[in-house]
Amino acid sequence: MFGKNNELEQLRAENEVLRKKLEEYQKIIEMYEKVSSLTRQELMERDQLLEAHEIVENLSRKEQLEQNKTVRAMESTVELANEEKRERDAIIDAYQKAVELSTQELIEARMEIRAHEIVEELARQELIEQEKINKAHEIVEKMARDEMVNLKMEAKDKVELTDYIKLLDAYEKIGEIYRKEKLEDDRILRAYEIIDELKRKQMIELFKIIKAYEMVEEFARRERLDADKTITAYENLENLIQQELKDRDKINEAHEVVEELFRQQLIDEDQMNRAHEIVEELARKELSERDKIISAFEVVNELSRKALIEEDKLIQAYDVVNDLMQSEMKEKDMINKAHEIVEELMRREIIERDKINMAHEAVEAMAREELLRAKKEKN
Repeated sequence: MFGKNNELEQLRAENEVLRKKLEEYQKIIEMYEKVSSLTRQELMERDQLLEAHEIVENLSRKEQLEQNKTVRAMESTVELANEEKRERDAIIDAYQKAVELSTQELIEARMEIRAHEIVEELARQELIEQEKINKAHEIVEKMARDEMVNLKMEAKDKVELTDYIKLLDAYEKIGEIYRKEKLEDDRILRAYEIIDELKRKQMIELFKIIKAYEMVEEFARRERLDADKTITAYENLENLIQQELKDRDKINEAHEVVEELFRQQLIDEDQMNRAHEIVEELARKELSERDKIISAFEVVNELSRKALIEEDKLIQAYDVVNDLMQSEMKEKDMINKAHEIVEELMRREIIERDKINMAHEAVEAMAREELLRAKKEKN
């Protein structure tokens, strides 16, 4: 009886150990659930980070589109500026050519004016000479008239025919000279009129050139103003583009920082997933071991229940034997039979006890392995 009680106490102690194991496994399960909760939180944070990354990518795409628009606008502005520069260069070339032509025209006009002044001076001198000739001609005519009067007053017989002929020849020569001078004078006047007409035309052309020159200068001033405005607008656009490039660099840097954080997050996530997989693997192993221990515990409980049943049977048998002994063992055959029954029950009990011991040893071996594994994990 005492041996059976010791075995029951031992079984109870083993059951207590198994309950502690179950409590430890329950703690492991709770830890696994906490890790799963942390993993879910990590997944939520990763989703938020992915959403932030998508938002940054969308902003980057929008920024890239804006940048492309800015670049196209800059290219258009540069093209317009180049076109303006080409037109301005063409206008400046035309202006320079007009200035050169105007300068050449002014030089030619000055030369023509100088020539006209020289011609006028020559014409004035010619008129003075002509007046002198006319005056001399008048004097000669007067002298001729006086001579003719004197000749008429003198006696006709005193005048020689040759002198009279000489006087007539001289008078004809003077008339011829006068006619030639008159023709020359007409030619000079005609030339003077032609020169005056050319001068008027030249002055008209000069006024046209001066007016064109003033128009070119006004146009050049306007073009310079427009060119200055274009250059100012181009400089403002360049400043805006530089600011846009700086903002884009800042956005790219922020994007790189987010990508670096995202890569770091992915690395941490991979480490967390790896740790989670390790914990899951350990948990699966623990659950498998727990299932094995629970199965062994159930087997032990079943064996314990069977042992208790056998013990009750033994107790009942012992009670029967006691009753038989108290009844002074009236029938020896019944006692022998009861003894045989008791021996058979004892043999069965021994067999069951061996099975219980084997199961207990198996449970202890599994518990030792579990303790060694737990120590290794702690280390």
